[in-house]
Amino acid sequence: MVTMASTLTAPVAVPAAPPQWAQPDGRITLRTLILIRWVAVLGQLAAVTFVNLGLGFPLPLGPVLAAVSASALLNMVAMAQRGGRLRLADRDAALYLSYDMLQLTLLLYLTGGLSNPFAILLLAPMTVGAAILSRYSTVLLTGLNLICLTALALWHFPLPWEEPVRSMAPLYAFGVWLSLTVSSIFIAGYVFRVAAEARRFADALAASQVALAREQRLGALGALAAAAAHELGSPLGTIAVVAKELARDLPPDSPYGEDVELLQSQVMRCREILADLARKPEADGGDPFERLPLTALIEAAAAPHRLGHIDFAVEPEAAAPADLARADGDGGGGQDPDRRRHPERRFRAGRTPDDRGGDAPVRPYGSVDHDPAP
Repeated sequence: MVTMASTLTAPVAVPAAPPQWAQPDGRITLRTLILIRWVAVLGQLAAVTFVNLGLGFPLPLGPVLAAVSASALLNMVAMAQRGGRLRLADRDAALYLSYDMLQLTLLLYLTGGLSNPFAILLLAPMTVGAAILSRYSTVLLTGLNLICLTALALWHFPLPWEEPVRSMAPLYAFGVWLSLTVSSIFIAGYVFRVAAEARRFADALAASQVALAREQRLGALGALAAAAAHELGSPLGTIAVVAKELARDLPPDSPYGEDVELLQSQVMRCREILADLARKPEADGGDPFERLPLTALIEAAAAPHRLGHIDFAVEPEAAAPADLARADGDGGGGQDPDRRRHPERRFRAGRTPDDRGGDAPVRPYGSVDHDPAP
């Protein structure tokens, strides 16, 4: 049996970053995070104004306004970077969301901790991160969220109110902390899985569109070849007639006899080639490029996965002489037999462990076996 083993090599990490950060960048733009932060700043200012001026509750205005102003200042600095059009790397996006979480934690610390009704907003940066960040960054952001929740449950200023209010009962405070903690873990895991599935389907759709476009180009090329064969038939027929007349008129001992015979043989060869090109694809089950070597089929299946950080190699394994003889006798061509270019075979050979929902190992291994079936 002739076996062709296709091997995918794991992505090579950039030396400047640890392997945990080796994640395709560009999932979110800086403008999106800037817009989210402006919404948060305006909401925080509105809440502070309403509580302090509308309700008349005392607030530590200095520290609160300083925290809100820091976010506004950071947004202005970020907008100066290419107008916010920059696509953020995984690490940079995680740092931006971590700052938002810490800034909101400071505001909640100054305004009552977990007894503040807006404490639920602490889950917002983590939810956004779970949708756009890698698994490693999502775990770190979730861990930071749990630390912030724990700190707010233990230390915080009194809740702003008309008159001093008692702190929450320890058991009730523990219940609030536990509910927010469980919610953060569940939301992070759920959103991350849903976003990962959506990205996987989007990648599969993009690969399918690329494969379909390639098939359309090959079909157009086959139609062009058939049209060219039809157009070249008339001048080739004229050349054949002229060559036949020359062969008839030349004397038997003419020195040009061999040249005329060679011309006639080449004309016949051209007719055979044009006949193959002009033959309809339905006659043999496919277009003129229907049958390809096995290695070429494997390369075609690997084409959608060549993302710049994945290396694909075809490694032929040694086979017994009897298997080679059987492959040659079947018309397969020995070490590299010809096979039909079926889309289902290309899809099956092109699947990676990540397509099945798992993480790709360091060197995922797959094999394509040659058998007598066409």
